Amino acid sequence: MSNLMTLNNSKTISSANPIITVLMPAYNAARFLDESIPSILNQTFNNFEFIIVDDCSTDDTPSVIKKYADLDSRIIYLRNATRMDHLECRNIALRHARGIYVAELDADDIALPHRLESQYQYCLKHPALALVGGGVEIINDQGLATGHKRPSENFNVIKYKLLLRNPFVHSAIFYKKDIIKKVGGYDPEYLHAEDYALYWRLIENDYRLGNVPEIIIKYRYHNQSISTVSNTRTIQLENAYKISWHCINQYVPISPHNTKLIIDTIHKRNQSISAIIRTIFFCKKLTVSYLKREKVDGAEKKDIWNIYTKEKEMLLGQAVRAYLPFLYKISKKTYQQITN
Repeated sequence: MSNLMTLNNSKTISSANPIITVLMPAYNAARFLDESIPSILNQTFNNFEFIIVDDCSTDDTPSVIKKYADLDSRIIYLRNATRMDHLECRNIALRHARGIYVAELDADDIALPHRLESQYQYCLKHPALALVGGGVEIINDQGLATGHKRPSENFNVIKYKLLLRNPFVHSAIFYKKDIIKKVGGYDPEYLHAEDYALYWRLIENDYRLGNVPEIIIKYRYHNQSISTVSNTRTIQLENAYKISWHCINQYVPISPHNTKLIIDTIHKRNQSISAIIRTIFFCKKLTVSYLKREKVDGAEKKDIWNIYTKEKEMLLGQAVRAYLPFLYKISKKTYQQITN
């Protein structure tokens, strides 16, 4: 490609037939690469290639990547001749990928040593899955743990959650390359929400998604993340609203305006009493419709109702905290006394 330069002056010989391709877009990520790159090179599963696409970085990103590429031939270093974006970088890397499976990792995140092996073995045991995510430890700019996410393995639960939010951490996904290419890769129409759009496109093409239960990456949340920088966050939200509106309408009719109100309320961007009450009633209606249409029963049905109940409790707590702060403080203190 005319807008791409390939650099790989490796000292060793990489696998001619890698099972896994790891994709990493990088833009001005030099301060994180000495953690993210070795986290892949030191995996317990080693039959992989590692494609890193540098999107015209202006810091030391090229020299850091080159340093590792010179030492390990599994790294394929691609540098864009003109600035693009992380979405197109992923599609570029996907076109070059030789692996049967593809693992994504953002340049500021860290893969735990068992990450590739865990997801590969899980896919072998569950061949119907086109894509799997996994649990993540959330870290800050300095690498300190601030929380964690452990997603459900159940497809119906995942699909239900996807109606109102994106439960996957993109940096933790692992998928069958040919299937992702078959559905068109990452869609530029949904910039900054392209992963959310991809999951629904897979579902609408009758593919199934899953999760490994254990934590497999350290996901860094900092002030330069896409979801924290104002201009990229705005684009991300607008595209996410479109996806949610399309998907929710398969179960309950709703306007784009009301979709935005519901999503903003769930994510605490709207704390009005009327919005919270409307959201609780709408989510119940959506849950009933989802369970009926998807014919969910048994333990799965109970799990989904539990998700709705927790969402309702959070929304009610949000209302009490905003409008009855004194009552909220008393309730919180009482809860802490009971649990301690």
